[in-house]
Amino acid sequence: MPVARACRGGAGAGHGGVRLCSVRPSLRFTHSAVSAFSFVRVSAHLPASKPAWMRRGAAFRTAASAKSNAEEATSSTSEVEASEPSPSEQAAASIISELSAPTLVVEDTIEHAGGTLTILKIANATLDTWPDNAQRRLRVWKPPNFDAKKPPMKDGWPCVFLNDGQNLFDDDMSFAPQSWRAGLATAEAIRAGKIPPCVLVGIDHAGERRSFDYLCFPPGTGDGDFRAEAKDWPGGGAEPYCDWVVNELMPLLRTRYGISTAPNHLTFGGSSFGGMVAITMSMRYPDVFGSMIIFSASFWAGEGRYLRDCAGYEGNLPKRMFVGFGKREFTGTRDSNEYNIDFRLVAYIDQYVQVVKDLGLGPDRLYYALEEDMCHTEADWAKMYPRALGFALETVITKSADGEVVVSPAASNLDRGELERLGREMSNQLFFTLPAEMVPGHPATVYFNANCSELLRGKRNPKLHGGYNGWTMDKFSVAMGPCDIPTFDYAEWWSATFTVPKSATQLNAVFSDDVEEEWDNNNGEDYLMTIANPEIEKPISDEVINAFDEEARKLWEKRAKPEHWDDMIFTLPNPIVAGEPCAIYMNPKRSSVLMNVEPITCFGGFNGWTNGNFEIVLRSAPLQQYDVVRWMTNKINVPKDAYDLHLSFADEHKLMHDNNNTDDYILKVQNPEQKRVARTISEIEEQDHAGGKLEIVRLASRPGSTKKAKWKEERMLRVWTPPGYQKDNAPEGGYPVLVMNDGKNLYEDWLAHQGVSWNIGYCAADLIGNGILPPFIVVGIDSPGPFRSQCYLPFPPGCGAHDHRPDAARWPGGDVESYMERIVGEVLPLIQSHWGGSMQREKLALGGASFGGVCSLYTAMKYPDTFSAILAESPSLWSGEGRFLEDMQKHKGEWAEKIFIGSGTREYSGTRDHEWQEIDDLLLHYNQEAVRILEEKGVHQDEGRLAFQIEEGAGHIESAWGHRLRGSLQFLLSHWNDNNHQSNGEQ
Repeated sequence: MPVARACRGGAGAGHGGVRLCSVRPSLRFTHSAVSAFSFVRVSAHLPASKPAWMRRGAAFRTAASAKSNAEEATSSTSEVEASEPSPSEQAAASIISELSAPTLVVEDTIEHAGGTLTILKIANATLDTWPDNAQRRLRVWKPPNFDAKKPPMKDGWPCVFLNDGQNLFDDDMSFAPQSWRAGLATAEAIRAGKIPPCVLVGIDHAGERRSFDYLCFPPGTGDGDFRAEAKDWPGGGAEPYCDWVVNELMPLLRTRYGISTAPNHLTFGGSSFGGMVAITMSMRYPDVFGSMIIFSASFWAGEGRYLRDCAGYEGNLPKRMFVGFGKREFTGTRDSNEYNIDFRLVAYIDQYVQVVKDLGLGPDRLYYALEEDMCHTEADWAKMYPRALGFALETVITKSADGEVVVSPAASNLDRGELERLGREMSNQLFFTLPAEMVPGHPATVYFNANCSELLRGKRNPKLHGGYNGWTMDKFSVAMGPCDIPTFDYAEWWSATFTVPKSATQLNAVFSDDVEEEWDNNNGEDYLMTIANPEIEKPISDEVINAFDEEARKLWEKRAKPEHWDDMIFTLPNPIVAGEPCAIYMNPKRSSVLMNVEPITCFGGFNGWTNGNFEIVLRSAPLQQYDVVRWMTNKINVPKDAYDLHLSFADEHKLMHDNNNTDDYILKVQNPEQKRVARTISEIEEQDHAGGKLEIVRLASRPGSTKKAKWKEERMLRVWTPPGYQKDNAPEGGYPVLVMNDGKNLYEDWLAHQGVSWNIGYCAADLIGNGILPPFIVVGIDSPGPFRSQCYLPFPPGCGAHDHRPDAARWPGGDVESYMERIVGEVLPLIQSHWGGSMQREKLALGGASFGGVCSLYTAMKYPDTFSAILAESPSLWSGEGRFLEDMQKHKGEWAEKIFIGSGTREYSGTRDHEWQEIDDLLLHYNQEAVRILEEKGVHQDEGRLAFQIEEGAGHIESAWGHRLRGSLQFLLSHWNDNNHQSNGEQ
């Protein structure tokens, strides 16, 4: 049953519950220990119906001595026939044992992936399949700051064992041109918190005898003799190979490196034949390794015997199994079009996966990745390895990157069997709740695993401290007591039960010891637990769902052009409307993390994850798909009080996450109860200007606005109307409108900040008078003085690189979204009602310079459905230490149809009494980077969507922006002429 739990997985951490599955009870065999000498003959009781390679080997040991082996053998339930050795025989045996015991000999140690890679020979190994009994080699990678005596787990260092060690680390040593690059991938997974610090062991294969070690039978040539080259390859040594790994190699490594004894912290895996021996290991030693990694398993080998034997297996399996396979395993590495062989190989792996499912492995224990373009190569296994590693080796990190917990529906009242499964599945989780989605007005229980808290591990009687809706209501503290969740893997379960208030939408929680001296508060971020929102859970009719998909199909037919292939998300309706259902469409091909994943798990939360959090699965949408476009969709209800929607995405198993680098994908929600209301006018002063009229418009205060907010809100507009303007004679759809920031600097030199204006009225009049552009309205919005940076920037500006702007150190920022909401929701309706301005996207443009230029680029990202054209002159991209460029890079949505960026080569020095060439170059570079990002996002200069002008010697001043204005407006607004002629033929 689903439960809420603390999510994990590093940057992009997932939100979601876990589905517990029914696991078939394991079939227990009796085992004997095998002596290192011939003093003991063993005859184990094993079912005759089971193939030998399936039988579990000797019990896992921590001591390898002959004495301990003999003692274990004597005490086992197996039949034992023993003969007592003489004292001389015992002495001789002791000497021989010391001389012939397997040992590890260091051959080389190198720095690799931030840690160390040690090449080891194994002297006196008992397995003799290596050519000419050569000394075996291991390749052992250890993470940075490795200390065998200071493991991250109580039971020792987690360890991943992989076959074909030659192909794991070094491209030069690999069979193929590229290795798995396993050391680099493991190091990155550790850094990202996706797995605990661990040791990686590569076991070299036996060269020409490789198939013998890895297969239970000679491979043969496969169905149809498609692998004729394998006709005489050997097989049959997989069983002793597995025994050797468990009973000889692992004790050696445990002694030298402190390798863990806990199955949950041990992984075994391989690819091709190496994947087959991993399957053998999974059934021979299911209680030694907690997880298996199986890539491109060669089930064609053995003439079908593997699948038959697997189908008859009734024993236990490791806790987790990752099975990866490609649809081009054969043709992908050959000059061949025999796709029927590819299909056959996929059918084999599908049969095996079904066997594993029938043995009780549900989606939380089995990860089956069938990749469209994956081939039988190390390069493809390298791509899949990080995903498999994150699934196989459970992390000890108990906190998600953002601290949020989103859960699935669940029921309480568990029976004992469910409690036991719950204890097993949640043993490495910090906490979970029952029910998973707490219900307002009903009891709920939080279960806390103190062993997973570094600060509270071993503390008795911990406390739960909570508060609802961002700590704004019903704060409480309650002592947690022991509970009936069975303990596995050292879990220390405590629980507390309470009643959720009827008006609660979210629970903020932290934990402490009983005297409140030690606290676990998620590094100051709290743990957030979801409370059910009935509005979201209402069913959406098939009629509504089909209508969404039909509208999306029509929309995409119009937009199925290369410039829209970079789009990652769109919604219907757009924007989303509060209190109504909506459709979310996501293109994983635009996600660097999820481009080859299907289906997609979508996590959402309204109002900054505080109201109506949800988890849904996105599946293929009935839209035309391309190689670079694969739309996935699902539908959801929007709460009536929603004002925004935060989204993040993950694969089906919630191992790979795309949450916009922890910033979430944020969508606006339109609230019908907060309809656009035009600002009202307090007074207007009119004067002639550039052949038209310039109206100085003083706005009345916004209804309900606070005294503090009034300082930041718009108080003055400067509206220029062209010669011959008549409101009643407006073209169909209204006059085109150019909205400009910093209205004071647009028209009159004496009023402008630096003593010179843009002269925008004269420029517009000239373009209109010469028939280059149709009549349009210019709306200048005065900045709010000392709060200018706050309204124009998404963050405080700071001092910039090299502190070149110390004057800006304490300037505010961060309210650009509120500013734009007022422009779109209040100013544009006023321009429409009073001056006949258009509200059509094609007839709306916005521009600005400096901080106003940053606001313009923000609008290009966030309001592409409102403004079609954007003018950004000398945008201050130095602000926020370059953060805005990062935001541009992260943006996966649409952009405005046309964008103009202008820059001078003396942006710093041109307005100062001293030169600073380094800063001039840097400011120009920022603008060049913005252009590069836009090109990368599909806004191309050669397609007429982007223009970038560098003016030699120009500085950061209105005269430069005015000098470039004619060209920029002609580029940005030329489509207005076409639209105007189409809608009003007489003009």
